[in-house]
Amino acid sequence: MFVDCSAINPETVKCITTLFAGTSVEFVDSCIVGGPPKGNENPTFYWSAEDVKIMDEFTALSKYGLKVSPLKGEGAGVGDASALKIRMLKSQKEEQDCTPRWC
Repeated sequence: MFVDCSAINPETVKCITTLFAGTSVEFVDSCIVGGPPKGNENPTFYWSAEDVKIMDEFTALSKYGLKVSPLKGEGAGVGDASALKIRMLKSQKEEQDCTPRWC
């Protein structure tokens, strides 16, 4: 299994997926939301994949203390986790742009 946690364009992630076609390596698109682990706070790994059977494998990582949340449902697949991360980054930037700046 290859897990890409980069914050890149969803279309780029879909192109990367093609590199694994015809191999035994499963591709998982993932994003990490939250700060570094501290106390009881842990970041969440949101992820998406084309193959439903690897959902159980990746979700099983929660037994090691990782918070994992699959993005699933009709039409879900590779690129969704990357899109989520890009959207969250954009929202954070918009919030910062709205914060008054005092000279």
